[in-house]
Amino acid sequence: ITVSLLISNLRSHVNAERLLARNDHLTGIANSRSFFEYANRTFQNIKKFKYNITIIYIDLDNFKQVNDSMGHKTGDRLLQTVAMCIKNNIRQTDLAARIGGDEFAVIIPGIDEHRSEEITELMQQSLLDEMKKNEWPVTFSIGLAIFKNSSMSINEMIQRADELMY
Repeated sequence: ITVSLLISNLRSHVNAERLLARNDHLTGIANSRSFFEYANRTFQNIKKFKYNITIIYIDLDNFKQVNDSMGHKTGDRLLQTVAMCIKNNIRQTDLAARIGGDEFAVIIPGIDEHRSEEITELMQQSLLDEMKKNEWPVTFSIGLAIFKNSSMSINEMIQRADELMY
């Protein structure tokens, strides 16, 4: 019985650590490691099944100002709010991730250009509404890249979305 309890406890801890290794500790969404793993798997599928992949890159403008003037607790709450807004505007099969301090990325496989633009616009409006509601002086730089049967590598695709953000 003791060995069974120890093994069960160990499994719980391993699963918890596995989750922590793949998710951002503050926002609860995927971290950059998980994002790139998902991106690589998705990239293999678009080559195989010839469907589109949308990559959205989001950078928070004036985030440092919030941290400096309102404190890091408010900054953390802002990042959590951004993650929630992004997640609420995508499907469960899509992936939202916090890539860096105030940078987020989304991968949406299998939708057309019109729907990609629609999702991005809804996401942007939702984000701006939350910033206004909380009186946070943050805006967003967003890059949207849609790839069809691309010969680019996944890293090149992500770099392209990042460039479009600027």
